Amino acid sequence: MNKIEYWKNFSLGTELEISGNFIYNGLKTINTIDTFHNAEDLFEFLYNISVGVERLEKITIILIEHNEIVNQEEFEESLKNHNHQELLGRIIKKHTMNFGKIHSKFIHLLSEFYKNHRYDRYILNDNLSYSKERKTLIDFIQSGLKVEIKDNFPLTICSLKPSQ
Repeated sequence: MNKIEYWKNFSLGTELEISGNFIYNGLKTINTIDTFHNAEDLFEFLYNISVGVERLEKITIILIEHNEIVNQEEFEESLKNHNHQELLGRIIKKHTMNFGKIHSKFIHLLSEFYKNHRYDRYILNDNLSYSKERKTLIDFIQSGLKVEIKDNFPLTICSLKPSQ
């Protein structure tokens, strides 16, 4: 077994387990959420899911793009990217994905969170709104499940919205 085969079989196998752990931890967190008012729970869910999905995308890219004629340094540098949509774009160039609108919206949500929202509390904000991830997640859930979530404490889910 050569260095590349070892890397793709064993190193990426470990990376797949790490990715799965992040995704599992994110799902475990959201399963225990009783309210959208605990920013740390929402952050933990979104952070774990976004890191897990990003790492899974990178594994996929390595397996479909990497070959012996690739410039290894440039290829590795191209993986230093945290934009879920760009990474997915690289995958879609090689393989058809049957994503619905909801899947694309979720990938967009993860990109937006990872690029912007996770840093919001480090910035002095004029309107003191440090819960963009809450609004983004609530909007996503309302849109996808056709429900109305009233942003009052702890959480109220109202009637189903009519199908559009």
